[in-house]
Amino acid sequence: MQKAGFLLAVVLFVSGAAAAQQTPKIEIFGGYSHLFADLNGTSYNLNGVHASAAENVNSWFGGVLDFSSSFGSNNGININAQSIMYGPRFTYRKSRFVTPSVHALFGGIRGSAGFDGISKPNWRFNVGVGGDVDLRINDRVAFRLFQADYMPTHFLNLRQDNIRVSTGFVFRFPNW
Repeated sequence: MQKAGFLLAVVLFVSGAAAAQQTPKIEIFGGYSHLFADLNGTSYNLNGVHASAAENVNSWFGGVLDFSSSFGSNNGININAQSIMYGPRFTYRKSRFVTPSVHALFGGIRGSAGFDGISKPNWRFNVGVGGDVDLRINDRVAFRLFQADYMPTHFLNLRQDNIRVSTGFVFRFPNW
């Protein structure tokens, strides 16, 4: 009887450890972002917030819905930009403590008057290509060490090369 009890304890421990390492179904990120906006070779900096929700189809592939809002001033004019994008995400989950991923996002960006030189608020097609590195705190929470995205825009029939860098916390839900 003692052997059966010991065997049952080992099986429960091993299955619990395996469940703790499963891929989360949903990951929600929230944090600070910094947008290096470009206006014909002149750069300016916008601070803001960044949030995303990712659904993992399996351990390496999923989709991510991404939203950010950035604000600041340029030549005394208060400006802001909001983006909303969606696209595929590829994740490398071979380490228990570090989880890097890459993504290609597509959607729209709204720039206020003054953003990248525009005279009135306007929406444009937007792309965000980049990646991130998450550091595991526990099974449910990770710290996003950084996320970097290249986000080109086309306002005023000119190309702007913008970079967004973010950091914050990721909340993981294994069985949502």
